[in-house]
Amino acid sequence: MPDSLIWTISILLILIGLLGCIVPGIPGAPLILLGGLIHKLCLPDLITWWTMGALCLLTALTSLLNLLITGYTAQKAGASRLATVAAILGALIGLWMSLLWIFLLPLLLAFGVEYGIKRKKATASALISAKVGFGLFLSALLQFGLALLMVILLIIDCFWI
Repeated sequence: MPDSLIWTISILLILIGLLGCIVPGIPGAPLILLGGLIHKLCLPDLITWWTMGALCLLTALTSLLNLLITGYTAQKAGASRLATVAAILGALIGLWMSLLWIFLLPLLLAFGVEYGIKRKKATASALISAKVGFGLFLSALLQFGLALLMVILLIIDCFWI
């Protein structure tokens, strides 16, 4: 397989992975890891196994922190499990609409569940849904930061070591 094809596939996977850290529904860190792994297996002299180990750890850390932050902020906000699930589903549905809906729909669905199904007051429901939305935003921000660290590790290992 030509080197240029391997580079193209690796770079595309890494870029889609970075996008996936912002857009729900695309597995960000695992795609970056896959891009690095394909590159390592096809062009073994460029990336060290130490870097691959670090990428694996960062991928696991990204997934773990995503679950912990989302669950913790929803729990601290007083949101029901149903509202948390509604917010996550809203992010996934918003993926197919537009960038605005990716952030707006989770808030609206969490509010709808708390207000309509759980029969909480409108102000309490709005506050809970805002806090759940903030947790999702904070999680996405952290995922993007860790994904950027993964890309920086790959770049340093490919070009400077």
